[in-house]
Amino acid sequence: MVNNTIYIAAAGAGKTTFLLRQAVELYQKGLPDGKKILIITYTDNNQNNIRQKFLNEYGLIPKDIVILGWFTFLLTYWIRPFKGTVIEQLYNRHVGMSFVEGISGTKTLPGGRIITTYHNDTEKFLDGSLKHLYSDKMAEFAYKCWEQNKADLLDRMSNIADTIFIDEAQDLAAWDFEIIKILIRSGQVNCILYSDPRQSTYKTSASAKYSKYSGNIALFAENEINQKRRKFVTIDTTTLSKSHRCDASICTFASSILPYFPVTEMCLCAECMNRREAYALPKGVFLVKEQDIQKFVDVYNPLSLIWDKKVKVKIQTKSVLNWGESKGLQADATLIYMTKILLNWYKLPMKSRKNISRETLHKFYVAVTRAKYAVGLIVPNNFDNTIISLPFWREI
Repeated sequence: MVNNTIYIAAAGAGKTTFLLRQAVELYQKGLPDGKKILIITYTDNNQNNIRQKFLNEYGLIPKDIVILGWFTFLLTYWIRPFKGTVIEQLYNRHVGMSFVEGISGTKTLPGGRIITTYHNDTEKFLDGSLKHLYSDKMAEFAYKCWEQNKADLLDRMSNIADTIFIDEAQDLAAWDFEIIKILIRSGQVNCILYSDPRQSTYKTSASAKYSKYSGNIALFAENEINQKRRKFVTIDTTTLSKSHRCDASICTFASSILPYFPVTEMCLCAECMNRREAYALPKGVFLVKEQDIQKFVDVYNPLSLIWDKKVKVKIQTKSVLNWGESKGLQADATLIYMTKILLNWYKLPMKSRKNISRETLHKFYVAVTRAKYAVGLIVPNNFDNTIISLPFWREI
């Protein structure tokens, strides 16, 4: 029987470790002849992270476990074998990908209206070399390949893969959801996805398709995949609901950033509690006045997190990352350089806190949840702490 599951994880819940354990257990039970386990994730950083964790935990990556990116998955298993059925001139041509930020094949007119510039599928999907598919339209092209070769594509897929694990599923968007829907409903391959919709900081595509589900694969599954009389996929919100990383105060503050998602809770197992008790410095989320930055650094030796490293800010630590790129990492303590936009947002009454991008809040959530024990939020010296209701950090 096919096992399709979506795990909704809290930050620091050990999602990737849990994924690897499941993959290894499945591998050790024995795979059908010739079949593989595919572990897919979007960003290069997370692919490298998964490979390194595999090596650290098990010493090697078995040949029947393949770690690859989402675009590579689409190119290798969906597009290249069937590309000529969508665009005939591609039958004998090797195709790659042309990465684009934003939406390809459009231009903005002087009045602000956006129009498309292509007239056929060749112009829509391929760049000028006629050898590379635009990255933002890869999943849509893959969907067209399926439309033209439904049985053949899925039979091929099921002969190659026993189980497909997809990590960081909150990075999927637009036509990616159609591919997931096809795989899950096919009943021919196990699909197991892991997602924290609060950490939706990257997107495979800027397309507006299914934009209301951006980062929320579970909501898409409930509304677009499962049916009243048939459940194609199980949504698990409990297995990975506890954070092994973050102290209770960090969990509470992080949950307040995105209150429309389930609350992140601290894991209370003996191992986690003993580790936290052994930490000698004060734990919590603090407001750090600009005048106290160096003192905070001297005490905690934190990881500095900034919205954009290109912005010139005097950093007092050697280690510094952008909020978004810190996803997947952890540190005992972090020092977060707050943006003016975010500070001004906090100054607004709760009912008026709407005029801020979802990207900002998701990246802020990621930044806050990198710390195990202490988070310092940098604010002006004259900042009113009743605005955020957090204590000022005081030198020990």
